[in-house]
Amino acid sequence: MVANMKVGNMDGYCVGEPWNGVAVKQGVGFTAISTQDIWKNHPEKALVVNTKFSETRREDLKAVMKAVLEACKWLDNRANRKKAAEIIGKVPYVNAPADVIEARLMGDYNLGCDQGTEIYTDDYMLFHRNGETNFPRKGHAIWFMAQYERFDYLKQSPNYKAIADKIILQDLYKENAASMKIKIPDDDMKPFSLELDKVKFDPNNPGEYLKVAKGIIP
Repeated sequence: MVANMKVGNMDGYCVGEPWNGVAVKQGVGFTAISTQDIWKNHPEKALVVNTKFSETRREDLKAVMKAVLEACKWLDNRANRKKAAEIIGKVPYVNAPADVIEARLMGDYNLGCDQGTEIYTDDYMLFHRNGETNFPRKGHAIWFMAQYERFDYLKQSPNYKAIADKIILQDLYKENAASMKIKIPDDDMKPFSLELDKVKFDPNNPGEYLKVAKGIIP
């Protein structure tokens, strides 16, 4: 994406870090908005496996899940982020400048294009947050499905709850969390809203949300 910006094949992009920061460093782009400005503490990446793996290799999945949780806890120690940036910046991984990765991990955003610097304090990238980040919420799954309906990728409402119950493996997560003494949040399936539009989303009634949201962004 940065290379295509350089040669004029692309006017802009929406992407995860560090590519916003890389474009700024190379002088070919700027950061218009960050996701924490849209939805503070939003869900980001997911650990996903197919049905066969989850059913036949349950212990392996638990081990992988535990490793991810341990890594998230390690990353939430800010003292470890410089080392993390140096490792993942290498060619076999992200292949991007470690200083850009570190700055964005630390919440220090050079926005580019004479916009100055944005310093994020309580809403920089947090990978664990004492379990608040990692807990797989069915309400989030329903929100994402609602966006497909909102923008007409789904022509009719799916069975939101049935799908969320099927694909969100909370039971498995809770097993690992208990063994690691990680607290389970109690906010799943409760209403929430995004900083971007302030529209309340109730996972128990996505239809009411869609009536409002469809009128905001056609």
